[in-house]
Amino acid sequence: MNKSELVKSLAEKAEVTQKDAAKALDA
Repeated sequence: MNKSELVKSLAEKAEVTQKDAAKALDA
């Protein structure tokens, strides 16, 4: 699983946008 797939998975589970999920990962 690469980072973009991880972001997409998090976005679906957390019901946030991929942009917000990426922001959370980078935090």
